[in-house]
Amino acid sequence: MNITVQPKPKVDHTRPFHETVVETINQASSSDMDCLAPLIKATTIPKGHDEIIVAWNKRRKEMGWGSEDLGVPANLLEQKQTSIKKANDDKKGISFHLVSQALCKQ
Repeated sequence: MNITVQPKPKVDHTRPFHETVVETINQASSSDMDCLAPLIKATTIPKGHDEIIVAWNKRRKEMGWGSEDLGVPANLLEQKQTSIKKANDDKKGISFHLVSQALCKQ
């Protein structure tokens, strides 16, 4: 008996976190939002900060939360600033590296 195992076709149905969390926020109940807040704040989010903030604020206003935001927008703005700083530092590092290579060749 010959059994051939066919490899599973690679199907990628995943999306970036910011896309799925925005979709989830848009459909969330108040108790869902209470659960999402600590998850969002505990997750390193590389991009999409503004989109998440807009969805978060829109949904909490739809639910009549007033000024209560559970600290999510402030956390996301802090993460965004950290990402921008890191990107700028990386660019500076690359520039320094290229300059030092050029100088060493002389």
